[in-house]
This record gives sequence, structure tokens and C-alpha cells, in this order.
Amino acid sequence: MPEIRVTPLVGAGQDVGRSCILVSIAGKNVMLDCGMHMGFNDDRRFPDFSYITQNGRLTDFLDCVIISHFHLDHCGALPYFSEMVGYDGPIYMTHPTQAICPILLEDYRKIAVDKKGEANFFTSQMIKDCMKKVVAVHLH
Repeated sequence: MPEIRVTPLVGAGQDVGRSCILVSIAGKNVMLDCGMHMGFNDDRRFPDFSYITQNGRLTDFLDCVIISHFHLDHCGALPYFSEMVGYDGPIYMTHPTQAICPILLEDYRKIAVDKKGEANFFTSQMIKDCMKKVVAVHLH
């Protein structure tokens, strides 16, 4: 049986928020969830993606991202990860998550940027561009 390596990228059992886990098995690398921590107003709100790879592009290292559900602590960092960090590989989630995720992301963006005036945050267009990369799957 091949070795399974599980790497939490901050959160994911250490804290509520920023759920993001790298699972490596048999030469495949899958990131489970890409959440944000709503309690921080700086880069600490996002997972530390430098734990994934120090060499090369994330897209070349990761085989895919799988989002478990639409709560922001599980999907909130997706626009940051895809549009600012540069991941452009497949992102899988269920149809309900695909429908609700962009609504929650835009709502949180409005609070963070429009009401609180935060800078260095993803834009509405980044949310749309990120969601174009999503492959919706049926749950069986």
C-alpha cells in the first residue's frame, strides 16, 4: 500500500478557519478545501500555500483541489489562490456548493473591502474568474 502524507496548511484541526489540507498518495497531490479565517484582516486569513511546494508553480504540483462545501472556512480563499497566487488547475465541488460559494464570497468581499476598506483582497471579477475554473460534480 502506498504511503499517504497529510499536510495541514494552517487551520484544518489547528483552528477554526483556513481549512486546507494537502493529501499526497502514489504520486498524486490533492488539496482538500481552500478556506479563509474571517478573524484576521491580513495575510493570516489565508492558508500558507508555501507548504505545498517550494519549487515551481502550484498548478504543476497539484493534481486538483476538492472543496467539501460552501462555508467560507472551506472555500473562502479560492479566489485568492486561483487569481492572486496563480493556481489554474481543476477545482471540484458539488453543484450546490458551486451555486452558493460565489454568493458568500461576494458578500464577504463587500464587507471586507467596501465597508471595512481592506486592501490586498480579491475583487468581484476575481471571484467570477475563479468560479469559471470549477468543475461541478454530483454526489452519489
